[in-house]
Parts: sequence; structure tokens; C-alpha cells
Amino acid sequence: KFVPQAAVPPKIISALKSLNNVPDSENAVMASWWDYGYSSLLFNKLPVMTDGGTQVAAPTFMMAKALLASTQEETAAILKFLAREGGDGIASHSSNQKTLFRHIHDTATQPAPTIYFMLTNQMNNWIYSISKIGNWDLDTGTAIPAQGNANGPALSYDILQCKPMSAPSQLNCNSHIFDLRSGKVDGQLVLDGAVRTRQGRQIGGVAFPGNHLNVIQIAEIDKSKRIYLLHRNLFQSSYNQLFHLGRANSALFEIVYDDYPHARIFRLQTQ
Repeated sequence: KFVPQAAVPPKIISALKSLNNVPDSENAVMASWWDYGYSSLLFNKLPVMTDGGTQVAAPTFMMAKALLASTQEETAAILKFLAREGGDGIASHSSNQKTLFRHIHDTATQPAPTIYFMLTNQMNNWIYSISKIGNWDLDTGTAIPAQGNANGPALSYDILQCKPMSAPSQLNCNSHIFDLRSGKVDGQLVLDGAVRTRQGRQIGGVAFPGNHLNVIQIAEIDKSKRIYLLHRNLFQSSYNQLFHLGRANSALFEIVYDDYPHARIFRLQTQ
């Protein structure tokens, strides 16, 4: 019990090893959070977009933006830009943040190297720091708070402790009554929606009236169930949509490795 867990667990090592057979002709690169950079180089030899050496550099900020993007089109555009131009491209278009992202948008259809994009369950715990990095204004040097969020720019998967109630649509979570038919918590309409997933695929969901900021995400994995409360921005993020909901835009992302809930790897359509 005194031996610490590996920083990169065996299941994720297996995912990284799966890329060991990518042919050289693909001219491929590996995209994920910086913690996996050196391990990825060790186990599959593909060039990486971020690693421990770029932990506090611009590519890590851009990777955070890719994970948090509200559309998969934006995520794909950022990843292709990083694969084509890297840190030098960021520097050459960084007169201001608007100019940088306009260039990324305008070059979204240009060819890029093949990109393998790995998402993992560890990112659930890292999303707090990822969102603090990504929700940052480069021009002013200040954080961009998420609307109505007590943690300012930081988003998180908040685990609820829930018990069923006599009404099938109601749950007692952390001593609050959640009604998944009306979207109310303790009688007040505060939920934007609720979704149910099974093995990382959305199997049901409901949107509630209004423009609220909280989403309930009920995840069934094997015989276990976890219930999360998350900000709408995190729910809509490409990380959540691709990894936890299995809602990949097939015109952009093709899943090539699926070991949910541990890791998923997508091949980005870049040509």
C-alpha cells in the first residue's frame, strides 16, 4: 500500500502502444495532454504536440483550447494548426488572440499531418487545471470566468452522492431533491439538461426550458453508476462529447482505439 500508483496507468500505456504500428507513410503526430508526451514518445515514437518540456508554453494553452472547444470543428481546426505550424505558428500570429484564432479558423481546411487524438479518464481529474489554462485571455493576462461559475474559469466533474426516491424521476443527491422530469432542484428550475450514458455512449437525454448552466450526467459503466453535475460549458466541450458521450462527428473524427472508460483514440480526418 506504500507503493504509489503509476503516473501513466497500464491501461493508458496499452493505448499508447496501440499506435506503435502506425506506418511511417502517414507522417502522423500524437495529440493529447502534456502529461502523456514523454510516455507516448517512448511507446510509439510518434512526434507529440505537447510534453513536459512545453508544460508552461503556448502549445499547452492551445491543447487546452482544443479540449474545451464547444464544437468539434473548432477542436479539429486547432489540432490541425498545431500539427502544421506548432509553436512557431503561434508566435507568428500572436499579435493578439483574435488574430491568432482568426488564422486558425481561416486555415481549418488546409491539409495537415495525420493526427491521433487520445482522451482518457485521467482527464476528468485534470479538467479543473486544463480549464484554468484554456479559459485565459492572452491579451489581458487575466482569467475568463465561465458564466455563473463559482470557480471562475475552472470547470469540474462534481460527483453527486444520490439515492433513489419513491418518484422514479427524482433523486436525493447531497441532500437536495433533483427532479429529472422538470429540471428542478429543490423546486427551482436550475438544470439545462440531463443525459444518461452506458459504456461511454449516450443512450438518453432531455433538455429543460430556459437557459440554465447545470447538466446532470448519469454514467453507467459495467455494473456501477456515477452521477455528475457539470457546467454546461464542460458538457458541451469536445472532451466530454467525444470521450464520455461517444458523439464523434464522423466527418472529422474516426475512433481507432476504444477502451472506455480508460482511453479512446481518434484519428482526425486531415486531408
